[in-house]
Amino acid sequence: MSLAKAIAGIEARWPALRSPSVQEPVFVLAAGWRSGSTLVQRMMMRECLVWGEPYGRASPIGALAAPLTVFTDQWPVDAVFRDWGRSSRDALRNEWIANLFPPPASLMHAHLAWMTALFEAPARELGYARWGVKEVRLTHEHATYLHWLFPRAKFVFLYRDPYACYRSYLPLKPTYVRWPDQPIDSPESFGRHWATLTKGFIDHAADVGGMVVKYEALSAPDFDGAALERYLGFGLDWAARDVKVGSSGGLGAPPADLERLRTVVGELAARLGYLPP
Repeated sequence: MSLAKAIAGIEARWPALRSPSVQEPVFVLAAGWRSGSTLVQRMMMRECLVWGEPYGRASPIGALAAPLTVFTDQWPVDAVFRDWGRSSRDALRNEWIANLFPPPASLMHAHLAWMTALFEAPARELGYARWGVKEVRLTHEHATYLHWLFPRAKFVFLYRDPYACYRSYLPLKPTYVRWPDQPIDSPESFGRHWATLTKGFIDHAADVGGMVVKYEALSAPDFDGAALERYLGFGLDWAARDVKVGSSGGLGAPPADLERLRTVVGELAARLGYLPP
């Protein structure tokens, strides 16, 4: 089952289960590498500590969310959750308890505790009231999971011209969506990752109340960022756009590579105004 459907099923099965979190983390989810996500991250850093692809190739957020995909309307069976208000120690000792699960609320709280311990606590130690995460691997379904945990979270979904992204990415390859079995080591794998994330962002951003941002618009001098700042609840450092850091030094991509990339991203890219160079 998909992660989004599993989360919806959990909400339907346990309607009283709601996250107690009132935090407003910012999740910058970008459609792959070299998409301008680090620029967006730098623009936020005065007001919000945005962690950059933390432990990226280990895919910790994805790994934490993945077990939820096995939840259905029939599993776990209701019998594994005991009525703790009525179950005495003697009763538990003398009953069949081979399958005895902590309640779903405890599971949600454990996920929240992991997130806040890893991301929020060190941000506060550094003096930040707001925290966030920038990622280039997570899909819109992971956004659904993060929204389940943090209902007041802000989501910025970013995409860029895939041909420009690939040319810039070439000196860095290979990297991994998840190590060691999901490398991004070809025009096709790069293109599939870009297309999956970009389409998901555009189609499902509204599901979590997110904003979709086109990098080329954001980086233009005449971009009006007032709506983005209102959404985030803090001002952005627009001067960061004038400072180039972390350039890959890419000199271009072989025409054959770009043609292979086009066979994967061509239709969606063209719809968004991107054509092969």
